[in-house]
Amino acid sequence: PSRETGELQRLRRENERLQRELRERAGSSVASPAVPAGAEWARVKPLMLQCLEQLEPMLATMPATPAFLDLQEEACEAYYELRRILLEAMALNPPRVQVL
Repeated sequence: PSRETGELQRLRRENERLQRELRERAGSSVASPAVPAGAEWARVKPLMLQCLEQLEPMLATMPATPAFLDLQEEACEAYYELRRILLEAMALNPPRVQVL
């Protein structure tokens, strides 16, 4: 159990690191109205996909013990749903923001 707890803590730390990295790369503020929304999205979406791709191998490293099997299955399902949504969103072309 302590090894499993340590692995969960390691995965949480790695997740936090990736979230920080994404915020730093994408900028922590929302796009200014003077910047087209499409331009901001075009800048951020490859970073989102990059972070998501780093998550998949980490999920595979979860221990294959009875305590983790259900958690790993749920995590993988959530990963694939997030991936599907992100790819669907990437296929959209958001409209430009109009400043009035």
